[in-house]
Amino acid sequence: MADNTGPQGPQDADGQAVGSLRGSSSHVDNRSFKSKKPNYNQTHAQPLPLTVYPLPTLIPHNPFSLLHIAFVYFCQLLWTPSSVPDPIYQGLFSSETRSVHVTDPTSVRALWEGGFFGKGSLSRSEPSWLDREKRKRGLLAEHTSEEWTRKRREERRRFKMERARLEQEAIQKTLQQEQNGGLELGEVPKAPINISAQDVIEAVASGELARLQTTTSRNQQASTSAGAITTAGQGETQISSLTADVEEDLKNEEHLQLDLEEAFFLTFALGVLSITDPGTKEPISLQSILPLFLSHSSFPPSPVDPTASVDPSNPFLVSYAAYHHFRSLGWVVRSGIKFSVDLLLYLRGPAFSHAEFAVNVVPAYSHPYWREQGRDKCGKKPWHWLHMVNRVQSQVRKTLVLCYVEVPPPVEWEVVGEADVQRLLKRYKVREFVIRRWIPARNRD
Repeated sequence: MADNTGPQGPQDADGQAVGSLRGSSSHVDNRSFKSKKPNYNQTHAQPLPLTVYPLPTLIPHNPFSLLHIAFVYFCQLLWTPSSVPDPIYQGLFSSETRSVHVTDPTSVRALWEGGFFGKGSLSRSEPSWLDREKRKRGLLAEHTSEEWTRKRREERRRFKMERARLEQEAIQKTLQQEQNGGLELGEVPKAPINISAQDVIEAVASGELARLQTTTSRNQQASTSAGAITTAGQGETQISSLTADVEEDLKNEEHLQLDLEEAFFLTFALGVLSITDPGTKEPISLQSILPLFLSHSSFPPSPVDPTASVDPSNPFLVSYAAYHHFRSLGWVVRSGIKFSVDLLLYLRGPAFSHAEFAVNVVPAYSHPYWREQGRDKCGKKPWHWLHMVNRVQSQVRKTLVLCYVEVPPPVEWEVVGEADVQRLLKRYKVREFVIRRWIPARNRD
């Protein structure tokens, strides 16, 4: 399951090497223009917000390693360490946004770095509002994830503009040569002009990036000189006190927003999250969380009735069955509303690569009970919907996956407030179908 040139370089119409841009910029060190990126492999080393206690490494030529492994194994067997953090993370249920809010900064970083759960309420994805505000006020020198994204897009835009400019210059020179009489007698035609990506990148690095680096340094010097205290004796003291005052006034106004599926997975499957009722300020039990989330699966929310029978076709149960299925397979699951789908599947997370698969969750009513009730066609979608979604995913280089969740028939004795969640979810079955757009030029065989 998924989302990169000759030795002498091409020549223009006058026989001048386009790659001569390299010679003029040989003294420029491109590495000086690159800022050090954060070590995502170390930051997101844990796939889930749990503490893992692995056994020691087996060394074949060292027999004492077997004794070490046996000792650690029996110690963990007798005194089993807890993988759940102590204390567990706290979240506040919000009926207005139909989500769970996590406000503690330590819990926010732990949930994001350990599995990419939730999103920042004031950010596109990673909660980075506080870091962005510090950078605006000159209190932080590191780049945020959104700034890295904006920087990559700007470099890609300059790359395309520079490539288009070089191609246009080559075309103009060729047209000018043809208007001046074309090839002379015995003249050998020049090779076709192929401008490589490396030429454009180095041209941009030697010209545009140098100019941007100079402009940035000048702006930083100007802002520093404008904001610094000109008094020589008390300058550093006043600047440090001013920075401390700004940091005290700057409060983090962002929280981590968890979807209902994410919050239920952290509560039921991992047991690392405790959800608090905003009215009573008391933790909500697992038996009370299920009817609460079931009532908020549609808008407007329906009244919470713990004595009602469980409706297996509830949208929350169907979507959570798919979410739990892909999380248990090791995928990083994120919301896919940006690409007109329900879920996005990342191999390691959005910090490492783009999503490889876009999932649409479709409830399937194939049980004879639903056929008798006349609901066997409720989950079917029209063909134009399928073509529309598939076309969108092909444009963003993602593979469309239709995830059919088999909805079981209801059970009369199964009450919402007393339902066994584990036994309830075992009745759901998940089927996956990968759909790719058929292109005659590529799929002839």
